[in-house]
Amino acid sequence: MTIVRKMVACAFTLAGATSLTDCISMPRSAPPAVLPMRVGSVRVHDQQEVTRDGLTVAVTPITVDTFRRFPQAHRVVQWTRTTVQGQQVRQTQDSFDTNLFPMPAFQVRISNHTGHVVRMTQSIFRLQDNLGRAHQIFTGTPELVAWNESIWSQATASAPDVAAQALPQVRAAVGQLQLLNRSVELLNGDAWSGFLVFNLGVNSNDESLRYLDEINRLTLRIAEVPVELDDAGRPTRTAEFSYALDRSQGTVQVTCPPGTTVPSLGVCTW
Repeated sequence: MTIVRKMVACAFTLAGATSLTDCISMPRSAPPAVLPMRVGSVRVHDQQEVTRDGLTVAVTPITVDTFRRFPQAHRVVQWTRTTVQGQQVRQTQDSFDTNLFPMPAFQVRISNHTGHVVRMTQSIFRLQDNLGRAHQIFTGTPELVAWNESIWSQATASAPDVAAQALPQVRAAVGQLQLLNRSVELLNGDAWSGFLVFNLGVNSNDESLRYLDEINRLTLRIAEVPVELDDAGRPTRTAEFSYALDRSQGTVQVTCPPGTTVPSLGVCTW
């Protein structure tokens, strides 16, 4: 019995069932071409940090071209494939760098210097595009786990051994995310950091880029945030934090078939 171990790190991220399947079964012989490719992105039009009545909220967009700058936003998932050819047993170790939520999403930092506790129990989080579509948030990590499971299950339908090894790693990584939702509570002096993730109806990075191709502007609104309380702790005044976002351009490194000189989504993955 011969055991062969080989580590291969796929040079692209979770772009849907097709790309992940390609990662699992991609040929190992010919070296691919790694090239830069321009992709859609977003940027805050004005100030990323806004203060209202002692409460400061700063937002940073997370997009296909920037998510690796946020350690909690992605996870390198590893698995081992075992195949038997006659008397030989071959073990191949692979890894795949996957984003954990749909994009664009946002890293949010909140600092509370209002002099009182701030509870987001009645706050509203909304992302609206210039086509009039309004998107609601993923309210908790179970929803994000289900989103990831759906994608991975489709991509690994022909490789259940991969799913059995990969999904526990994805679930664990998603479970560690701090999400901005109505359960967030800040005492006076607290500084909080986490992610604001919206259900954009996209199930891959390819679909995220197509979504950005459709729009020119986004508006992120965090509303009904209590900034003044009465003696009984009931909100008497709220504030809204609003951010205009413009579509922009970014760059990613993509993996293309050998000999490719002009990268495109039709032939390349990342």
